[in-house]
Parts: sequence; structure tokens; C-alpha cells
Amino acid sequence: MANVFVRNVTESDLKSIDYKVKKLQETDPKGRWNRSKYIRMLINNDAKKELENYEKTQYELMIKRLLELQGETFKTLNKILYLMTNGELPEAMNLLDKVANEGS
Repeated sequence: MANVFVRNVTESDLKSIDYKVKKLQETDPKGRWNRSKYIRMLINNDAKKELENYEKTQYELMIKRLLELQGETFKTLNKILYLMTNGELPEAMNLLDKVANEGS
């Protein structure tokens, strides 16, 4: 573990950090929290946040694509049903074959 020195921290920021450390110490019966440990936790959380944002964006893009595919599938099934109910069975079968071959 490397030492990191933090400079130009305002007094109000230090007071805020110390206040939060004090609150953490109160919740921890062994009092294992200190300013250094709290700052390490902040740095670690900040590093993880960028990765979480990237993963969230990728997840949202995947969900969007899945919803688009679901809509396309729904339209295709409606078209097949329409063709079958109107006696256009060969066209419906051709469309079913096309859908089946695209999935392969």
C-alpha cells in the first residue's frame, strides 16, 4: 500500500470528514474507524463508481435492444396470424421459415 498525501483541504472539509468518522466510530463497537481509513474508503468508492456507471450504461443499452427485438417479434407474429386467419397459409409458412432461419 502506498502513502498518499492530501494537500489543500479546507478546514470545513476536514471537520466534515472528522464528523463522519465520529459517527462511524459510534456505530462500530470496536471503534476501528479513523480519518485515514475513511479517506481510503472514499477513494475506493470513487474508483468503483466509474465502472458501475459503465456497466449501468451497457445494461441499459442491452435492455433497449431486447425491447426492440420484442417489438419486432410481436409485429412478425401479428403478421403471421393475420396471414393465417385470411387464408394465406403459404405466405404465413414462408414468413415462419424466414423467422426460423434468421434465428439460426
